[in-house]
Amino acid sequence: MRYFSKRYKTKVNTLLHLAKINDLPLRFIIDTLKGRSILKQDERYKKRDGQRVIWGEVDISCSTAAFPLETLKGKRLNSLAICFTLEQFHALEERYGHCPENITVEAIAGLFTI
Repeated sequence: MRYFSKRYKTKVNTLLHLAKINDLPLRFIIDTLKGRSILKQDERYKKRDGQRVIWGEVDISCSTAAFPLETLKGKRLNSLAICFTLEQFHALEERYGHCPENITVEAIAGLFTI
């Protein structure tokens, strides 16, 4: 029989219990924990290297504008800067620098669609 450490058994049993009480599949719980780990790593990159918005890759849909982020060293992050209102867009510009004119016009038009 294969040897499993007490620590590993405890971790697996905790995940199984968490899945059972929330009526979720174990795979979902594991994927959620992996996603959390990725976001924590992004936060460490942001803190260490700084961050900037990639203005050219805006995704505008349903009255929202989403801008991907990258570190100042060029590493792509899994985070987005999202604007729902014009005030949020101007705050984003104020924080990350001036947005190119053509993208500004496109983003403002997208935020005002109903």
